[in-house]
Amino acid sequence: MGSSPRNPRLGLLWTNGRLIELERNQPGGDVRPEGINDRGQVIGTEYPDWDGRVGVATRWDQGVPHPLGPFAEGGSCGVAINNLGQALVISRSVPPDPSRPDVFAPYDQMHLVPPRGGPAIRIRPPAGARSFSYDFGINDRGQILGDYATGSAGYYFFWDRGRTIDLSSLGNNSSWTSATGPNRRGQITGMATRRAFLWQHGKLTVLGPEGAYSRGRALNNRGDVVGYVSVSRDSRPYLWSDGRALELPVPGQVPATALDVNDRREVVGHSEFHGTTKPRAYLWRDGEPIDLGVPPGHDLSRAEFISERGDILGHADHEFSGSLSPRVPPLPERRIFHWTVD
Repeated sequence: MGSSPRNPRLGLLWTNGRLIELERNQPGGDVRPEGINDRGQVIGTEYPDWDGRVGVATRWDQGVPHPLGPFAEGGSCGVAINNLGQALVISRSVPPDPSRPDVFAPYDQMHLVPPRGGPAIRIRPPAGARSFSYDFGINDRGQILGDYATGSAGYYFFWDRGRTIDLSSLGNNSSWTSATGPNRRGQITGMATRRAFLWQHGKLTVLGPEGAYSRGRALNNRGDVVGYVSVSRDSRPYLWSDGRALELPVPGQVPATALDVNDRREVVGHSEFHGTTKPRAYLWRDGEPIDLGVPPGHDLSRAEFISERGDILGHADHEFSGSLSPRVPPLPERRIFHWTVD
């Protein structure tokens, strides 16, 4: 069975009026960013091969790649970075079996990588953990939110200076549970029993209204939470702040969602554009929406992260005609963008 060539996913930075492509160590490989800190450093993974199975955890400084490691030959992924430049990396001790491309090889190790080299710290999950997922966060105090699996179910844990707190009481990933954070206060947000929440020091505060599906997608260092509330499959972006729930105005049409917020309460996310089903990136400043647009040659855009400087990391897609095989539909070509907004 043959396959058509696939256009690589490119990473692009838009900063100070310039468009910069994230450099790749291997021509033809893919770039998958996972976050950006207030220094403009991007964390993510470069996949030298088009199949995206064995990656190299990478930090980009002004678009220049710096592979992190070395780790085991099974591949590694950069999943989070804080403002000190400390990076979280997950890796495999055993590489994927090339004869079984349909079998996922789990990531079974987690590391805290210092900003200027030196040995990485091995992060130990709760007892019984067999693998890690991609839901991670690290604050400037070095506190970590992690996601581990014991088999078919996944759970969260909180790590603080060598001490691990099991958050399995929130529920498992197969029972409508998600979590993100932590901020500098050690707070976590997410979804438990289908409702948005805020967690701190073992106390859970429910944010989402009864009778609706809601999720906290991100929080800032002030404890503000952004996410969405969904009724009848129409999701709307929300900001929870100082005990109040604020629905953000939607410039296009629902569904829409808020994905990140900084300490100035600038919110980023996306909304479907008027008369289409294609999302469009937006920034909400002082509660008012700003259209970030879609780069030329693309059909849709999403804004996913915002730093304290106001730099925004997201991506834009458009369809191409190639296909990996007769059974696989055409995949979107994705470009990664970094916006700056005056």
